[in-house]
Amino acid sequence: MNNWIFEMIGIIAGICIALPSIPQIFQTRKTKEVKGLSPLMFGLLAMGTGCYFVYGRYLGSVSMMLFNAISVISALIMLILIWKYRK
Repeated sequence: MNNWIFEMIGIIAGICIALPSIPQIFQTRKTKEVKGLSPLMFGLLAMGTGCYFVYGRYLGSVSMMLFNAISVISALIMLILIWKYRK
């Protein structure tokens, strides 16, 4: 197979992994409700995607670095919101 096919698969995977937490950020900011959210999950997500970012840099994969950077930032924003709105 050609490299562009694998790059497209990587981009699709990155979109599927990076974007789902963005609506959660908007919902949490709107409602200020974090009762059912796990800080451990978002902490592990930030660490795991951070490691994948480093691995993507090692491989020279721009798409892997981009989407994992988005995931790390989203997870860190959620951790901040959980800390801010926790009662």
